[in-house]
Amino acid sequence: MFSLASSDQRAIALQSYWEVDLALPRNNLPEFVSAMQRATAYFSFDATYSKNNTSIAQLFTNGTRLHVPPAAACIPNSGNQLEFICEFQEHAFGLPEPDYYRNWNTECLDRHPVYGRLNPLRWRTPFINGSIANQALMLAQPAKSRLLYHVGHFLDNYPYEAARRDLESDFVDAREYGTVEHLNHILLEWLMAMPSLPVATAAAKFIVDASKSPDSAPPVNNLLLDNADKLPIIGLVFFGVLRTQDVAGFVSDFSAPDGSLFFGSGRGTQFRTWARETVGAPIAWADGATAKQYVKDGAEDATFTQIWTATANSIGNDGPSEGRSSVNTVISMFERALYFES
Repeated sequence: MFSLASSDQRAIALQSYWEVDLALPRNNLPEFVSAMQRATAYFSFDATYSKNNTSIAQLFTNGTRLHVPPAAACIPNSGNQLEFICEFQEHAFGLPEPDYYRNWNTECLDRHPVYGRLNPLRWRTPFINGSIANQALMLAQPAKSRLLYHVGHFLDNYPYEAARRDLESDFVDAREYGTVEHLNHILLEWLMAMPSLPVATAAAKFIVDASKSPDSAPPVNNLLLDNADKLPIIGLVFFGVLRTQDVAGFVSDFSAPDGSLFFGSGRGTQFRTWARETVGAPIAWADGATAKQYVKDGAEDATFTQIWTATANSIGNDGPSEGRSSVNTVISMFERALYFES
């Protein structure tokens, strides 16, 4: 009920900020709110992650229950990071502290929330910085009823980066959370957190305009691109067991975080097989978050399979798998086959 009250209390303030500060038409505000409710929810992971004999690939298992991305409180061998993750979850959500695990524990994964971020600006991959985690699950619209929204990212970059240590001070007030149907206070805070009023106006206009377009391309506006790594994040918390029917699809970079070629690699094959055959969801492949176009990997396709196989064989035969040259080769093959979409 806190989200309903907070949203209602800030509705007039949001309208005033929209019309007076951003100088945008009043009739565009409902379109903006609707677009933000329908914006893609990214839940990121690094399919190449491996530490102390524990890997994300071990969670690419059969069944309708999904554990990718894994709950932050259940990452094996988390050490002292687990302590303040659990303290935050206890104070913010009343969740009990899990046991310390050296391997993946499905019971823990089922009980604890997964963290993500909203993608209203239609970035192709979850992080502008491609050295963190280059895959993401996209949540289906009906499953958004199980989300909490908050301005600022939570733990969607963990364990690929150190967990935030300020969570308990910034993210425990229930009045600062929103739900998909009650977002006015979240949207107002998000717009006000932009680096400048021109950037906030550009972001709002892009979201409204993009909602009317069949294309899914990210911004080409230099103001947004130049400030891409400074834009505020709307963090997400997903509660409950994640199932295959909760997934709309996946996104993936052609590259791994270390710059090597992920597309066609062994880890890439494990991810692709799991996503397409177990989850039954398509993958959108792109060259970074700001790429103008992507390649859709859905139904069985002979040309796509040929490019994948040729790439895999190149890696298997000690062909180039590091740096830009190998990624550029893959992109060139798809360009020649006219497979890119916008």
